[in-house]
Amino acid sequence: MISLSEALANCSSIVSLNLNLNWNQVKDYGFESLAEAILKLSSLASLNLHFGYGSNEITQRGFTKLSEAISKCNMLSSAILDFSEGKNKFTDAAMENLAEALAKSPSLVHLDLQFASGKNEITNTGVKSLSNVLSKWDSLSTLQCKFSSGNNFIRDEGMSNLSEGISKCPALESLKIDFSNGFEGSSQVTDVGLSSLSEAIPKCSSLTSLVVILS
Repeated sequence: MISLSEALANCSSIVSLNLNLNWNQVKDYGFESLAEAILKLSSLASLNLHFGYGSNEITQRGFTKLSEAISKCNMLSSAILDFSEGKNKFTDAAMENLAEALAKSPSLVHLDLQFASGKNEITNTGVKSLSNVLSKWDSLSTLQCKFSSGNNFIRDEGMSNLSEGISKCPALESLKIDFSNGFEGSSQVTDVGLSSLSEAIPKCSSLTSLVVILS
């Protein structure tokens, strides 16, 4: 990981970075070196990172460094971040940092966040942090939030907050929300949360694709 990061740091003209290291054993130390390399990619427009499954183990320490790097990539138009399963632990605090960092890229069009299962711990608080910055992206056309199973615990409040944020995304064309409970009963969204979503959807006049998974 460190050798790859050092190589990337010397390629400042990169505009698209796609790394799929699912089913590996990347820890915070190696991931931090990647974040430091991303920090130097000032022209980066597309960031696609997959570090899920297997023995990958990124914690608050690693995610903090990633958020610091993303905050300097103000030209991002697409971000896909998949840290599902494995031993990764993405928390509400990490979501707050990430949301604030992504908010500095006003031209974001595609956002795909996958922090399902494993040791990830996202609650209503984390969802609210993301919802608070959705209005920053006037051109956001695709949004996917997969925060299912594991230690994630999202209830009506989280769905309501996300719905409020979605209602402020007039360019949104595709929306996928996965707060499914799997086998561990992590999602507790009821008619109250679904009612909030139902009120928000009509305000997304460009929406052509909608997927909601709660079971």
